[in-house]
Amino acid sequence: MSRFINSVSLKNYRGFEDEAVIEFANINNITFLVGPNNSGKSLITRAFSILKYNVSGTFSNKFSLEDFQDSDFNNLNIESPITLEFDINTSVFNGSQIVELVKILPWSTIKLCIEVRKINGNFVCCLKLGKENSYSHEFDKSKNDFIYNSSNPLSSSLGMSKDEIEMLCKTMYIEVSSRVMVFDAIRSFDRRESDFYKNGSEILKWLHENRSQAEIGRCKKQVREWLKNVFNLDDPSEVVADIEKKQLKFTFDYFQFSSEEIGTGYTMLYILLMEIVRNKKEIILIDEIESHLQPGLVRQLIQLIRTHGNSQYVLATHSPTVLECADKEDILYRFNKNDGKCNFENFFRNNEGINKFREVCNELGVIPGDALLSNTVIWVEGPSEMFWLRAWLKAYYPIFKENNDIENNLIEGLHYSILLTGGSNIGHYGFAEQETPIEILEEELVLKVLKVNPNPFVVVDSDNAAIGSAKHERMIRIGEELNQINSLNPILRENCLADINSDNVKEVINLWILEGKELENYVHPQLLKNFYTERSSQRASKITGINSEIDWDVYSQTQGVGEILESRGISGVKKDSGTIIHKNDLARYIFRNLGSIYFQESPSEIEKPNGEMLADLKRNLDKLISYILTINNIKVKSLVFK
Repeated sequence: MSRFINSVSLKNYRGFEDEAVIEFANINNITFLVGPNNSGKSLITRAFSILKYNVSGTFSNKFSLEDFQDSDFNNLNIESPITLEFDINTSVFNGSQIVELVKILPWSTIKLCIEVRKINGNFVCCLKLGKENSYSHEFDKSKNDFIYNSSNPLSSSLGMSKDEIEMLCKTMYIEVSSRVMVFDAIRSFDRRESDFYKNGSEILKWLHENRSQAEIGRCKKQVREWLKNVFNLDDPSEVVADIEKKQLKFTFDYFQFSSEEIGTGYTMLYILLMEIVRNKKEIILIDEIESHLQPGLVRQLIQLIRTHGNSQYVLATHSPTVLECADKEDILYRFNKNDGKCNFENFFRNNEGINKFREVCNELGVIPGDALLSNTVIWVEGPSEMFWLRAWLKAYYPIFKENNDIENNLIEGLHYSILLTGGSNIGHYGFAEQETPIEILEEELVLKVLKVNPNPFVVVDSDNAAIGSAKHERMIRIGEELNQINSLNPILRENCLADINSDNVKEVINLWILEGKELENYVHPQLLKNFYTERSSQRASKITGINSEIDWDVYSQTQGVGEILESRGISGVKKDSGTIIHKNDLARYIFRNLGSIYFQESPSEIEKPNGEMLADLKRNLDKLISYILTINNIKVKSLVFK
């Protein structure tokens, strides 16, 4: 089963005048409702409250709504009905023992429509079933009442009578309402108990009555495990209800704290987790999932609901942190309100949707640093390094995914971005967490690039820098700053070093000091051979000495590639610095031609790579990718940081 409810539509309900249709994401995926206050997001969850009425004892598919009022109709237009329609996947009823539900299995989908009209001063709800734009019941103006439509396709195809159809309407309503759970935006035990929304009062009552000790024990055990292992929070050895004070009492290491003492965020998280575990619902709507939770806990919570159970989730949110947790299988709706009318549109944070994403952030009052920047910045020395890094990630990441059994793709601009330091200019970059008032700026003060992004990964050439040289001391300084900033991050802290020196600076988890003298030393010999063979064959080429006997392995810790090739009889390729003249052209060639075969230790029919070079390259790519995935909270079987 991919989902229980395919979509829901509503019309003439409060801010929604025209029919509004929301497609629901599949199970273990999320439908995000995003927008500013009073834009209509919460109306979607509010509309579900019509499912709270008990119809099991009624004799028809019509009943009165005591708490409806004229203001529930758009612009007080009580002459038109309010309609709420669920498009239901009937495969969820496979194995059902209810005769009426078994009969509709030949239909892949069926619509449960809830229509509300004001009739003779009363608000009357009619439950009806729909298929192919035809419904089991319709409103007869002459009778001012709902009547049965005997020609509807369900009755004729299934051979069901009026009474059977109306019983099916009620049964479908009961099934839908029993499978849906809606959380109030404010979850607290001292809230008035709601007929529909979960706000904590029901958990308090359930624990106090203690009628199902086994089920209570199971739920407490699961939530305790999550608090400890998923959220890295203290897990209570015991939780009991104080019904008089409307509190929970949490016991930690023999000390008891009330829910007031333990804090709102912890309490609200506990309510949410307990309800999710004990209810096992298939549609879960949460208004403001981020309420009172720090961003890290929000990310962990969203990751948890993706993997627990088989539920479809609908989240109404204002939070950029929640938005950043969306993935490719989720559905995002942007809500806004113009001239009193609520509207929404589908969008996603990809190449086509980035402008919409920026608009959403502007509407929410989110500044760029909150959400629009990528989560990691990879700092490289220049344009050619950018092409190399992109080529390596593009060709190697599929190998990493397969080795670690992960499905997540990496998106440049979201999970990471690449920025240039300008070669030796990296000496003017600082990675310490520091701010400097403008009036005390000094000439040699380094640029504070953590203010661009707090999660840097730095790639630098070694250039065979001797211990004690200015470049070596610069590497040590950068390593110390990166290690210090990592120690402040709980997800990186355990991989930090006690101190940084010449022997361990390369072990800093977000610093890649090339073992080769320069980045071009990592070129695969087959690609270098192809590049210069093609280049030397051009009419205006000044390259000479290309022949079949050339050794194209150029991995070295002391020499640049141009210097190596010249020593092997090739002229017209070396710069005075020892590197190659065609640095940028080779980088572009690598980007276009690098593939997974070039990461094989003993490939067939092409040049064999230098084993030391390949091992160093793969080790540092593992390190880089592990850092990106960790910062982006993407779970991996094994991570390599050193």
